[in-house]
Amino acid sequence: MTPDDYRPASMQTKEGIRFRIPSLGGDVGGRVLVVDNQVDLEITREFYQSLGESSAAFFSWVFVEGNALVQINGDLPEAQARKYEAVLQSVGG
Repeated sequence: MTPDDYRPASMQTKEGIRFRIPSLGGDVGGRVLVVDNQVDLEITREFYQSLGESSAAFFSWVFVEGNALVQINGDLPEAQARKYEAVLQSVGG
């Protein structure tokens, strides 16, 4: 990811990658972010969760395992989002 990909998110991550979900159309999908420590992880998680709390339009799925966070566009149905969560848990645990 480039610095523009992180905006307006904090730059707490040491590594990140964007991915697309074709069923959502266009340039829509999510991010996998890796941080150095739990403090940075909580800052990043809180950022994405607070966006969804401020407006339903900004809701996204947020899953955490170890020092990795997956953020997925909230338009993805929950059943599909939970599949991403299961994959994250299987590679992280």
